[in-house]
Amino acid sequence: MVENKLTFFLSSVMGGGAERVFITIANDFASNGMNVDLVLANGKGPYLEEISKSVNVVDLTCKQTFSSINQLSLYLQNIKPQVLFST
Repeated sequence: MVENKLTFFLSSVMGGGAERVFITIANDFASNGMNVDLVLANGKGPYLEEISKSVNVVDLTCKQTFSSINQLSLYLQNIKPQVLFST
């Protein structure tokens, strides 16, 4: 387990309030020294430019959120974050 590892999972950053809030929170945690991953089922969207360089973006490159479950499970088994946030 990586110390202070926080993971945020979103289907994409195509738009919407929840996505913007998650990016804001992830950026804030990262700016305060936390190790933050933003895991995206599909890493496309206009909000990508709002993600801080301090946040590690993990793109699972899946067309649908449902199809990302296996890859998300593997990520969680390998990285073992202390906390997983999802919408």
